[in-house]
Amino acid sequence: MGLAEQDNSQTWRVQANFEHVLREMQKTADRQKALAAHRALMSNPNLPFQITDIRKIEHLRGRVLGHGEEESTGRTYMLLEGDDKKIHFIYHDRSLQEHRRAGGLKPNTRVSLHRVSKQLQVAVEQDVQAAKQRSRSPKRAR
Repeated sequence: MGLAEQDNSQTWRVQANFEHVLREMQKTADRQKALAAHRALMSNPNLPFQITDIRKIEHLRGRVLGHGEEESTGRTYMLLEGDDKKIHFIYHDRSLQEHRRAGGLKPNTRVSLHRVSKQLQVAVEQDVQAAKQRSRSPKRAR
């Protein structure tokens, strides 16, 4: 790994950032485990993987592969197979946590994430389709 060098037969010199490097290695291992656990749901296991910063999402659509918690940090995440042909590893924020608790982000659910002002909006596609159909249907007089 190159994190330490032997000075002489009884002493070693350790890099100053060794703890950071080890933590990053653990995060990588956690992400690889997450991918392996959800591989069966992927349409193509060879799709590229990326960590997607939820604060930078403007619009992203895709299918939820699953959720998990990183062993090293305890942070929860969602794996999303995007319509952009990438597997997105997205840490939960408050809106994702609320939708998940409400049962709206189950595996195989199609979702759309889009930003309105600074707030991330989460829409389950069945909800989006139902809303479109309601808006198209003629209103009945009572």
